[in-house]
Amino acid sequence: MKMCYIVFMEKLIKKILNKENIFFEKIIKSTSGFTNIVYFVDNNYVVKIVAPNTKPEKINKEISFYKNIKLNCMPKYIASGNIDGVDYLILEKIKGDSLYNIWHTLDNQQRKNITLKIVNILKEIHKQSYSFLESKYVVNNLKDKMNKSFDLNISILKNKGFDVTYLKIFKQQYLNKVFEEQKIRLVYNDAHFDNFIYDGENVFIIDFDRVLCTSVDYELMIIGLMLEDPAKFASFENEKFVKKYDYINIWLDLQNFYPEMFNFTYIHERLYTYSFIYKLGQAFETNNNEKIKELLFNFEIFVDDLSIHM
Repeated sequence: MKMCYIVFMEKLIKKILNKENIFFEKIIKSTSGFTNIVYFVDNNYVVKIVAPNTKPEKINKEISFYKNIKLNCMPKYIASGNIDGVDYLILEKIKGDSLYNIWHTLDNQQRKNITLKIVNILKEIHKQSYSFLESKYVVNNLKDKMNKSFDLNISILKNKGFDVTYLKIFKQQYLNKVFEEQKIRLVYNDAHFDNFIYDGENVFIIDFDRVLCTSVDYELMIIGLMLEDPAKFASFENEKFVKKYDYINIWLDLQNFYPEMFNFTYIHERLYTYSFIYKLGQAFETNNNEKIKELLFNFEIFVDDLSIHM
């Protein structure tokens, strides 16, 4: 069954390439890619197709991004379309290594220089128009969005039999104050090291299926999760290279290079809440009740601390 599926997928990729008049010799399936299936073609092209049982929304958002945003730090758009009911996207393949693959080989100054390049890339993205995004990806009222998120999670947790007292306390007493400030930007929302490619001089950014419009500090959420557990977003091949001590200076460098992302009165509370909601969603998806208990226990401590300092 597995071999039949592999043959079927390779035939589909060849059909896409023939449709787009792209001549090729070798097709290799990538081992990375969480949302879409990715193939490399002669080390020149990347072909993305929607994975089975996956909605095409993300790849269509990425296609829209490439059609509307042009930056030197991103792959060149080649083509997109639909064949046999499957959406696809073809891009230039960036030459180089993911930062996960080489970070352990760099000295502190090299790492600092690359972090600055990443910051400059994120700044460029944050300057771009988000008018191409569908309305569901535009969060221009952060307080309203967070209130709705807490209402939804309170409902889910109650139905699962969990105590939601501290979520209600946070929502009633602290949420509006914590999320009063906002700086609305186009946010990349996936800035972990598997999505940055380094060619020895330049840094490039790939994968734009998670972009959205929201407050710019939300960009720090995925970065924070990566630094909390550096191997979290690494591919299987790169996990062996990832050591936490190699990543300890990144957060401070980000603060120095891009203070606007951190310049919110309650930045620590905001980032904690963002990651809490993210982790809670993951725990729901995997039906991990033990993880939910751990998150709620830590959230209780977080709210108790707010009662002292706010």
